[in-house]
Amino acid sequence: MINKRTKKFLLFMLVALVIALAIRLAVSADLYSFNYGRNAVQTPPATTDMATYMELSQKIGNGTYSGEFNYQPFYYVVALPIVNFICGGNLWGVIWFQALLGAITCLLTGLCAAEFCGRRGGYIAAGLTIFCGIMICYTPFHLIATLQACWIVLVLYAAVLALKRDKLIYWGLVGLISGCAILTRGNIWFFLPGLVAVAIYSGFRTFKNSTADAETRHNSVTDVALTKKPVSPAHRTSNEWNIQFQLKLKAVLPLVLLILFVILPQIPFAWHNSTVLGKFSGSSTAADQVLALGNTKESPPGGRNPEYLAGPMEYPPSYGLWMSNRDKVSVPWRIINWFIEQPAAYIELSFRKLLLFWDYREIPNNISYDQARQMSPWLTRLGFISSGLIIVFAIAGMLLWIPRLRYNIKLLLLYYFIIAYWAGTAAFYILARFRMPLIPLLAIAAAMGAEWIIRHRKHGSKAWLTALAAFIVGYFICYQAYDLYRNNLEASLIRLARPAGIKVKMAPGSYMLLDNGPMTFGGWSLIPLNTNISINKTFADLPTAKITGMKFELPLIAGKAGSAVIAINDKQEFITFAKPGMQKFSFQLAPASAGKVRIQFVGGTIPLSVIMDYQRDYGRTVVNGKSIQTELVCRLFYEVKPVD
Repeated sequence: MINKRTKKFLLFMLVALVIALAIRLAVSADLYSFNYGRNAVQTPPATTDMATYMELSQKIGNGTYSGEFNYQPFYYVVALPIVNFICGGNLWGVIWFQALLGAITCLLTGLCAAEFCGRRGGYIAAGLTIFCGIMICYTPFHLIATLQACWIVLVLYAAVLALKRDKLIYWGLVGLISGCAILTRGNIWFFLPGLVAVAIYSGFRTFKNSTADAETRHNSVTDVALTKKPVSPAHRTSNEWNIQFQLKLKAVLPLVLLILFVILPQIPFAWHNSTVLGKFSGSSTAADQVLALGNTKESPPGGRNPEYLAGPMEYPPSYGLWMSNRDKVSVPWRIINWFIEQPAAYIELSFRKLLLFWDYREIPNNISYDQARQMSPWLTRLGFISSGLIIVFAIAGMLLWIPRLRYNIKLLLLYYFIIAYWAGTAAFYILARFRMPLIPLLAIAAAMGAEWIIRHRKHGSKAWLTALAAFIVGYFICYQAYDLYRNNLEASLIRLARPAGIKVKMAPGSYMLLDNGPMTFGGWSLIPLNTNISINKTFADLPTAKITGMKFELPLIAGKAGSAVIAINDKQEFITFAKPGMQKFSFQLAPASAGKVRIQFVGGTIPLSVIMDYQRDYGRTVVNGKSIQTELVCRLFYEVKPVD
């Protein structure tokens, strides 16, 4: 029988589902109709993932798709074609589908939180996700974030039920959901070790309990049984062996079912890719692209600066190099080589990505959250719970509940999922749409933090000081840590990690050098280039005696169209701008210059500026004879004599 409190809780969850659905549909209507339909919901730019998913799902639906599955295929091969078929290709069909997914995610988050910290925690977690702005925002767009958020909380909830009810069918269900989540985005592979460990634990617990029950039944046999025909020792031993075998088999079945059902959904897609490519392949082939974008020596930690509007990410020359030669040298192998060559530099970049994941800002890419808020009045009014608020409470909650980890396997699994997703995202790069699917789990942790305060509110000053310390840590990590590192520590640590700057082998005998960091999350700032300015730039780690050719690349900013004359190592160069903005210019240098460049403004009709990166300081950029603790944004390309 379900008691009154449970009925009340379940009724609240159903009401929460309806409210979440209504909010998501209202915001979607705003975003759908904005600018008379000329927007990223109805007519996304051709270069965006939304347009790609629209096109791919339409080709799948009408049977004209050919080639391998580059992106993880579940969203555009299974989900969208089914929705389009049912709804006749109407965009509102996709919106309703994703709004319902979002509402179900809120429901599951509340149910899951109740398993960790009680019904009150379930109310809090459900409320956080219902009104979470970033979760609402992604509803109408052809992006996988909403589906993946649902998969993740569903995996956790199914695993909790499998542990709670100890039935094998649940482990098959956990595996199947995990397999579909992997087919939606590959970083869910990082969940698998934790699920494997929990499945082993469940099987061992079952074996232990079953063995104890069998022993109890054996010992309960009384001497009355002796009046029956005695059982031979050999028969008794054989029977006990059969029982032990059955128990051991039952103990490994959770793990077997989990692995089997994780793999089964992958097989058709992996088979397709392997057939098309003529070699063994997984269910998607895009791993190299996302790895290369976030793991070269030039890579930024995230996709775009948070204050920017939607648009493309930064694609440095190293990305193009890695992708063009990946048939010869794979991207994972290039990352390994970089780690071997400069372990401190690779760790530093990884640390920046790990830290940025928890930052309160939403990093735009195909869409901008801040821009969406301007487009939808309902999003501004109803999406009032920020990711930052949830993250602060989540970090505090995880810190406050640490003492319970040692005897709570469900809690361990929640912590593991959060940490694994964090690591799995930082292994690539950070975007708001990559972080959003974890928000339901963070909302559960946030509810745990709120619940801890409520439970301990009468426990005196020690409890309040403990909670205050946890929330200060959460606030610092979310709102202060990345900028503090970026503005105060990054330059000095980069100088220690790679003192010669960035050196990239572009081809045999051809190299690229630079001292500046990426534009995205960089310290780029303009200084005017005029007759009063003389800039000297020196590059390190040059094999001077072997250089056969050298080219200096300098980006310049012009305030208007026109022309100017600058001097590079006292040689005058004529430059023109067809329109205002940034333009890159290349200048040949004599090998004898040994990587030393002097830049001066001679004259012209336009105001010019150069770019300085204040997050780099090697002491190799000097302005008017003085070091200004910054580095000029520029590149040096050089070639060396071939080795005999």
